[in-house]
Amino acid sequence: MYMPSEANMNGNNMNYMPMLLNWNTEGLYVVFSWWHPNNIGLLLLSMLFCVLLAIVHEFLKYLLKYDLRLRQSPDLEKSKKIEAEKIIGISYNQRVLRTLVFSAQTILAYFLMLIVMTYNGFFILAVVLGAAIGYFIWGMPAKTNSSVEASTVCH
Repeated sequence: MYMPSEANMNGNNMNYMPMLLNWNTEGLYVVFSWWHPNNIGLLLLSMLFCVLLAIVHEFLKYLLKYDLRLRQSPDLEKSKKIEAEKIIGISYNQRVLRTLVFSAQTILAYFLMLIVMTYNGFFILAVVLGAAIGYFIWGMPAKTNSSVEASTVCH
């Protein structure tokens, strides 16, 4: 479905992408106007990049879950440390690091969502493949007594 606008009707040359699932490579733009995989090499390179982004996203989700599990571990020594953290609070550097990891994971999740919203089957498969690989590597953490799961953002 192509949606013409006034700018296009006035003679400005604007490219429109289909808003339906497609496998087209002509006229394909991914998130930015300069990300235009117009040949098979650039398409494959772009797909590989999307796979890697999705793997990194799964790793960041794993880091957040791992941090949460460490803080909720029933280990006595850790319990004392956590009680001290509740009284004193976590250090500024720890808060900054946790915030940066969470922010990176959120930004990456929304960026992957925008890639999928190209409605291009090649890029949808690349993101799903990357998420599957990342989940295979980091999705089955060591068993703990905690059943807390971090939320999944966007996919």
